[in-house]
Amino acid sequence: ILIPLIVPIAVCFTVLGLLGQVTGVGAGSAIFFVAGPVLGGGVAAGAIPISEIIAQNSGGSAAEYLTSLVPAVAVANIICIIVAAVLNNAGKRHGHRFKAFNGKGVLAQGVRLPEATAEKLQSPTAAVKLAAMGFFIAGALFTVSNLLSDLFPVLHAYVFLIVICALAKIFVPMPQYVEESVDLWYVFVANAMIPAILVAISVIAINIDEVLSLVSDPGYMAMTLLTVVIAALVAGFVGWLVKLYWIESAISAGLGLADFGSSGDLAVLQASQRLNLLPFLSISSRIGGGLVLVALSALAPYLL
Repeated sequence: ILIPLIVPIAVCFTVLGLLGQVTGVGAGSAIFFVAGPVLGGGVAAGAIPISEIIAQNSGGSAAEYLTSLVPAVAVANIICIIVAAVLNNAGKRHGHRFKAFNGKGVLAQGVRLPEATAEKLQSPTAAVKLAAMGFFIAGALFTVSNLLSDLFPVLHAYVFLIVICALAKIFVPMPQYVEESVDLWYVFVANAMIPAILVAISVIAINIDEVLSLVSDPGYMAMTLLTVVIAALVAGFVGWLVKLYWIESAISAGLGLADFGSSGDLAVLQASQRLNLLPFLSISSRIGGGLVLVALSALAPYLL
């Protein structure tokens, strides 16, 4: 998924820079005030560090620049949710017309998801035992990843969590019931908790004043929309070239880059009905956001 992450960043920066130069906005303004914050992975991991990069190279207060960056992040997250729903609908209607267009929740071509644990269980007692085991395993992994993040703050806890889980899956032989317990706990969280979390996040995280301030500027709004669409389309196409399904690559790499971070990942996946892609969107938000910050740091002396 790394290649479908890098290419959309490069294409978005190039297109937005050229568009800013042609329209008189300026390449630096288009990249640092629109493309950068949209692809940066939210406010805490994206907009705030970007505002500090701008302040270091242009002078002024980072807090002042932050007020200009946050509206693009908020509106881009809403656009990502809409695009995710559109892609899901397109997959259902036209997925059969194009080769490797719709993976139905599977990212890589030629891979099949195993039968869901919840569908195989017959006894409620067995389900409760497995779910409890899954809860403790997930809690232990989350605790270890947070501890490692405290020791090595350069990486987010979610990055450590994903790496630990991947290494355990590859190198540690585990009984089938352990994998089934984690799978069942995931199903429980996805069906029982995530809808409530999304409602709470929607009420708290979306600042209507910020959204309205961006909507009132058609040019800024158009560039924000263009960044999200380009990221999704390029990620889908590049992913398809490296043997990923088009829709799943567009969601995992493209929308994972452009949404609000963790809360945006959940909303996008709920809209696309592909919650099993959450680990890949977490990679896009964390690692992709880091790549954006590295690129902006390198470009700042020349464009600001």
